[in-house]
Amino acid sequence: MTDPSKVTQADIQFNEKYKEYLDILTKPEKGLVDEYFQTITEEVKTGINQKTGKPLTDLEKAQRWSTIASAIAALATGAYYGGKGFTGKGTNAPKTPTLKGNKGGKNYTLDRGKNKGKTGYKKPSGSDKLLKPNLLDDLLKSGVKYNPDDVVMVTKNTEKDLLWLEYGNNKAGLNHIEIRHATDFFKRGIKNIPEFIYDMLKNKPISIVESSKGMNATYIVNGKKYLIAYGKNGFIVSVYPI
Repeated sequence: MTDPSKVTQADIQFNEKYKEYLDILTKPEKGLVDEYFQTITEEVKTGINQKTGKPLTDLEKAQRWSTIASAIAALATGAYYGGKGFTGKGTNAPKTPTLKGNKGGKNYTLDRGKNKGKTGYKKPSGSDKLLKPNLLDDLLKSGVKYNPDDVVMVTKNTEKDLLWLEYGNNKAGLNHIEIRHATDFFKRGIKNIPEFIYDMLKNKPISIVESSKGMNATYIVNGKKYLIAYGKNGFIVSVYPI
């Protein structure tokens, strides 16, 4: 790959050892890795976004390839130091997934029952903290327009406003945050963006600015500032370090 901003299918080449690790990512044995990697690996191989059914953009290809490369490196390192490799047999692999992506997207698993042959995202078990039933019920009863299959996190801030985060697209939501700001979060040691946002909103903001489009609130977490932009309906548009 000579230009990371212009990824083509020809760039996705693997040697024999990488093929072995890639097979583990696409067909994990009993929870060795989470299903998010199956999704993005298949998307990179086919060039199709499984959620929308549309071809991946160059930026989406680069984003997914970066995550896969990190996962392969983690597998290779574990195999080297573990001595026996990650085969799912004869190893001391823990029962819970040992690979976690640097993107909040790891909070998704495949929903193969979605209509029109498209694959959507649903939250896995273990995400109860971010998706409490009573708050999901409040969101349902609020009357706001939202996509239930896309909801990643729902909570209330200190002002008792109901806020929620959806996977979204490249303009708003988690996908937008990952594309624009994942590197900035990673530099501050933040790997699970939805969980970070959830915890951040439990604090009182140092400032809130209202505009015609919604609210911009600034928070301080561990001595560093973060801005969250959300609509008056509570939909989280973006969050990023400042």
